[in-house]
Amino acid sequence: MVNTCWVKDCTNRADDSVKRSFYTIPVVRKFEGEQTNTLSDERRRTWLANINRKELPSKHSKICSDHFIQGKPADLYNRSHPDWAPTLKLCNLSGPFKPKKKIKAVETDMERPKSLMARAQTWSSYKHNNTIKFLIGITPQGSISFISKAWGGRASDKYITENCGFLSKLLPGDIVLVDRGFNISDSIGMYCAKIIVPSFTKGKSQLSPIDVENSRKIAH
Repeated sequence: MVNTCWVKDCTNRADDSVKRSFYTIPVVRKFEGEQTNTLSDERRRTWLANINRKELPSKHSKICSDHFIQGKPADLYNRSHPDWAPTLKLCNLSGPFKPKKKIKAVETDMERPKSLMARAQTWSSYKHNNTIKFLIGITPQGSISFISKAWGGRASDKYITENCGFLSKLLPGDIVLVDRGFNISDSIGMYCAKIIVPSFTKGKSQLSPIDVENSRKIAH
């Protein structure tokens, strides 16, 4: 049987000209103890979320090595390893996201445009300069999973997020970590996803013990 990668939109097949390995999608191991059962069930669900297909895999469905940073999946008990589940690479930006992700607006200075319209569109009141902005999506393992087109510095983080195509990548149950200023909870909720924002001290002298602990967990 010829191996074909089962990740959505991936067309990789077993080919002698390109050396790739293909790995079977993990099954739930029910009779090897409670820990093994729990980890294997979580791992399978994480893989399927990354594969981003509506239909369930068969016993012959496999994932090619291109979707792993190290070229192969990590051991079941090494959940901290980035290859515990399929991981996006820079060369596969169109693929699915992991169940948790962080988005950040990156803004950089640019030369002052000659066009008055372009000058107005790129003026950033925050930077006090003409800038361009990108929305970057980052997986928990640190790999970049989404890069938007360039926007003028005048555009808000909320506007860019809602109009750059990022939201269409979300799956039900996704968790999105954002910095303060991303007022997009309603937009995220439309896709049955959840937004998490660190606590901040606006309007109060210091964070409460609960807010401190929650912020510590988010940072971790």
